[in-house]
Amino acid sequence: KVSTDETRIFMYTSGSTGKPKAVLQRMKEFENDNKFIMSMWSSEFWKRKICSCVNQHHIYGLLFSVMLPFAAGIPFRRSRIIFPAEFRDLTDDSYTIIAVPAFLKRTIEEDCGKFDLKNPMIFTSGGVLTPEIAEKTDKIMGFWPIEVYGSTETSGIAYRQSKNGLEWTPFANAEISRNADGCLVIKSPYISDPAGFETADLVEIHEDGRFLLKGRSDSIVKIEEKRISVTEVENRLNQSPYVKDSCVIAMSDRRQYLVAAVVLSPAGAEKFAGTEKYLMNQFFRNYLAGFFEAVVLPRKWRFVDAIPQNAMGKRKKDDIRALFENTVESIHGIDFKVKELDADKVSVEFAVSKECDFFDGHFPVQKFLPAVAQFHIVVKIAEQIFKVSIPNVETKRIKFSSPILPDVGVVLTIKRDGDKISFDYKDADGKEFSKGTFFAKEEL
Repeated sequence: KVSTDETRIFMYTSGSTGKPKAVLQRMKEFENDNKFIMSMWSSEFWKRKICSCVNQHHIYGLLFSVMLPFAAGIPFRRSRIIFPAEFRDLTDDSYTIIAVPAFLKRTIEEDCGKFDLKNPMIFTSGGVLTPEIAEKTDKIMGFWPIEVYGSTETSGIAYRQSKNGLEWTPFANAEISRNADGCLVIKSPYISDPAGFETADLVEIHEDGRFLLKGRSDSIVKIEEKRISVTEVENRLNQSPYVKDSCVIAMSDRRQYLVAAVVLSPAGAEKFAGTEKYLMNQFFRNYLAGFFEAVVLPRKWRFVDAIPQNAMGKRKKDDIRALFENTVESIHGIDFKVKELDADKVSVEFAVSKECDFFDGHFPVQKFLPAVAQFHIVVKIAEQIFKVSIPNVETKRIKFSSPILPDVGVVLTIKRDGDKISFDYKDADGKEFSKGTFFAKEEL
């Protein structure tokens, strides 16, 4: 027989990096966690059956959905809730519902109406539950969720019901403090290291022992010597009536800068229907300019249907970052699709709308893309991809074979050989529109 002190259980967490990291646990920590949770809410748990919306591969799902009901002898629903509409099936008895914020948010958004649940209790963990979603959950499900703050490394640390305030109340067996960087430090029976565990969560600790989370230290970035919280930028975006959700991250090539992925609200989708992307970028940059210095405003924007998340509602930063990699920013409303990209070559597909201002003042009888516009596109894409600044050029050769008409598919290939940059415009069948060579005069 192996004692619970001798067991070795590895849980994997992505943390803030998106890369799996093994966290060693023992059965002893899991047992202690269950005992403590039952010491706080046992009378409420025993009044109800348990059902879960959380995958048991996550420590929160494993502890609350499987181990706790087994240890306490509480009946639980064998099948996990996958779709919000399944809450309609929970009419036979009272249930404790184990959920995550992302699932509760989805339940609200699907507008399934009010659920006829009998005296439910709802726990949620694994992410931020806004008071607005908590209030709507109460209206349609009949309980304001109890939030549990913790992590794979620390297990449960504190709890709150946001209707009573945003402060977190530490569990009685958790000792909290703040390190020199302003981050929360936890000591508890679930942490084997006597020095405790230092989180990346910035915190404000009140005199009564409760605390407020103030964002993450890894959300603070320096943009050209200006410290900025990406969480603060997200919050400002989310306050716009035209934004449903957003994610701001830091990128870097020559220097660090911010990028923003935005999910439009229904009002936003209506306002920007048919609007060129560069005008949408400009609108939200102008909006944020009312709160932040110009140097920290997001340089790149993506408008998406949803922010990529995993099953626990954690944002998949690598997927979000991929939205901005291997891409070319729009130029005068022209969107480019990257076909091929390496260190010295890029190939993009695009079509120029007849409404593009490149056509203004040129060839009123039959519009076609002017030579100066073709050259401008090449220069701007070369600056983006090859990380060069081209304020001046020395033109060696340009040949125009056929006009580029509005809304015609174009394949542009640009190659770099030292200071020499060559390009060719072709159609999808390989017919040549134009080609040329010039020399960039300044390197960044």
